[in-house]
Amino acid sequence: MLADYHVHTEFSDDSVYPLDTVCRDAISFRYGLPDLQPCTQILKLYRELGGHVITFGSDSHKPEHLGAHIPEVRERLRNLGFTEFCTYRHMQPVFHAL
Repeated sequence: MLADYHVHTEFSDDSVYPLDTVCRDAISFRYGLPDLQPCTQILKLYRELGGHVITFGSDSHKPEHLGAHIPEVRERLRNLGFTEFCTYRHMQPVFHAL
């Protein structure tokens, strides 16, 4: 169902990306962006359309960055109505409470 919805962005070179693909991208604060990535509006739409599989990470390139912003992201996702996030073990999803 989510693949039926497409997102056009200023970076998409006039092409569109299926919403389920956009929502797999990592959330990162590394570049000082003003919003989550994908943005709050897209995450909200994803949730409204029944999306619930959310993964996130700290985009660590140095040991001191490991786990950066995780508490903030968890809170923001809870505020959007998400109740759990997903990790993978042996390529199988494992859900955890936010």
